[in-house]
Amino acid sequence: MFFSLETPLMSVPGSNQLRASNLAHYPELIARLGGDSRHILDHHGISPDNIGEDDEFLDCKTFVDLLEYSATSLKQPLLGLQLARLHREHAYGLVAHLCRSAPSVEQALTSFVNFLPMMHSPESDLRVVSGKEVTELRWCEKTSYGDNLQANLQGLYFNLSLISSLVGDEFSPNYLAIPRLFSADDQTVLEAELKCPVRLSQGQSSIAFSSGLLQQKPIGANRAMHSLIKAYLESLKSQHSSNVLTRVSQYIQSSASMSELSLESCADSLGISTRGLQLKLKQDDVKFSQLLQTERFKRAKLMLKDAQIAIAEVADQLGYSEHTSFDRAFKRWAGTTPQRYRAIHAVKNKSAN
Repeated sequence: MFFSLETPLMSVPGSNQLRASNLAHYPELIARLGGDSRHILDHHGISPDNIGEDDEFLDCKTFVDLLEYSATSLKQPLLGLQLARLHREHAYGLVAHLCRSAPSVEQALTSFVNFLPMMHSPESDLRVVSGKEVTELRWCEKTSYGDNLQANLQGLYFNLSLISSLVGDEFSPNYLAIPRLFSADDQTVLEAELKCPVRLSQGQSSIAFSSGLLQQKPIGANRAMHSLIKAYLESLKSQHSSNVLTRVSQYIQSSASMSELSLESCADSLGISTRGLQLKLKQDDVKFSQLLQTERFKRAKLMLKDAQIAIAEVADQLGYSEHTSFDRAFKRWAGTTPQRYRAIHAVKNKSAN
């Protein structure tokens, strides 16, 4: 099966990145509107050769700024929506196939929430909130990128079309919600375009629909296909998570000076934002401070076995500015003081000799 290959079939975006497929058909749209897409892309430092490629990634802030600039300069307040509508294949790729093949709409949305951040952009924060009568698919970005109406509109349409592909084109949400980033006139136009009430929310977007749809069987339900794709994505997610944990551990272990180690310096070394690194480690149920303390304890034991190294020097090399702080930390680790640990080890060595 394809998910058992040693090399993953797909790469995944890093912190503050999203797939370049979000810009598929951007040149086509800009040309229709009388603009020069190559000039605009160059202005934002984006290579025209990379846009639309599923295995290429864009900086999220650059993407947001590009869409806002395009909408303003071309006087197209709903440009993000227009761009989303040009996608002939769903922008969410393999995740969309996973959702469509799910046994129920509820399982489809669970898969969507679980795998979209890894496959499309780790800056996506999604959840499903179910009520007795109404269920909402909610999402927002983990990092603020300033005005991002156009990216919100594109995401809104992508998510709306995903649900429509599960239950049919006749799908009609109870309402849609997007952050307060545009005028009442634009809201009226958007409602006419999407044929649905649009609410202005604070900080997050959502699609509301009848909770009864959750138990409905998607049009393309296929348990075998769903299991196959899900297993591959879980394997990829596990490998990606483990790779980050391994790299962090290697960074800590290879550092000569423990005093200079920090979450920020590690994130910078790995090319990941501090927040992004925290989230990736959280997936492995571990904190940077725990990994750091484990390495400190290992080094402390090694140095304490060498009677030529003063305990004050051990504390200093491990990044403790005060001897007493090291004493307390070591007692938490070993259940005894550094002095006692050294003495016990010395006795063991003497007995062995």
